Amino acid sequence: MKAKITFLKKTILANLRHKWTVKNLAHSVDVSPAHLQKLFKEEMGISPIQFIKQLRLEKARKLLETTFLRVQQIGFEVGITDQSYLDREFKKKYGATPNQYREQFREKLEAKRQNPINDSFVQ
Repeated sequence: MKAKITFLKKTILANLRHKWTVKNLAHSVDVSPAHLQKLFKEEMGISPIQFIKQLRLEKARKLLETTFLRVQQIGFEVGITDQSYLDREFKKKYGATPNQYREQFREKLEAKRQNPINDSFVQ
């Protein structure tokens, strides 16, 4: 059963934009929705839907820190098209709205834009 959860985690991460439901997740690993809920809770400690939300918010956070994409575009990239939902859930998790959070990284982003050196060699 652990292999099924691992498969689902990889599938979800690769397709964050998809409108996931417990039903279609369960179908993809050939178990009932109720059984999937149980397996996920045992393995991850949270429901599949909570896991998806966590992945989406984490990806949004990374995009806010590293790109100039508009918040609306970031929401689309991570599968959250309701701006107020994104704002509310992001603030619950990170203590700031996406725009407020991005402000913390604006200076770093601007410097990167002005000097786009591949900083992967600098540690």
